[in-house]
Amino acid sequence: MSKKRAQDPLDLEQVIGQRTEKDRFANIRFMLELIPISLLSLGIFLRYQQMPYWDYALLIGGVLSAGVYLIFSRFLLKAEKQKTYEVVLSVASGIVIPLGILGVVFQTQYWDKAEMMMLYSMYGCLGLVFLTILSFLYRIKDQQAARFHRSLLSRLMIFAVILYSMLV
Repeated sequence: MSKKRAQDPLDLEQVIGQRTEKDRFANIRFMLELIPISLLSLGIFLRYQQMPYWDYALLIGGVLSAGVYLIFSRFLLKAEKQKTYEVVLSVASGIVIPLGILGVVFQTQYWDKAEMMMLYSMYGCLGLVFLTILSFLYRIKDQQAARFHRSLLSRLMIFAVILYSMLV
C-alpha cells in the first residue's frame, strides 16, 4: 500500500475532483478587453510613427477602453464565488484604470490636468496592488480566489508600469 501511495500524485483529490467546465463567457470577456485596448495601442503606435489620423484611433480606443473598464469591471474580473472585498477590489480597479487611461489620452492630446489624473491613478493603482497582494496571500489555498487575484494583479501591474513610463 505504501508503494501505491508513493506513486500517486500528492494532490490526487484535486486531480480526481476537478471539473473541466469551460466558462461560457470567457470569449466575450477576452473580446471586450481586446478590441478597445487594441485601438488604444494602435493610436499610440500611429502617434509615435507620426502617421496621420492617430488622434482618432487614440481617442476612440481610450474612451472605449475607459468605458469598458468602468462599466464592465465586475464582469471582466468575475470569480465563481466572490467575497465582498473582491467585489470592492474589482469595482475600485474599474475606477482607477479608466482614470489612468483617460489621463494618458489627455496627455497625448495636450489637455489640462493629465498629469494630475495619471498621478492619482498611479497612487490608486499602487494601493490596489498592495491590497490585492495581501488578499491573495490570505486566500492562497482557494483556487477561484487565487485566479481572481492573479488576474487583477497582472492587470494592475501592467497598468502601473504603463502609467509610470508615461509619467517619467
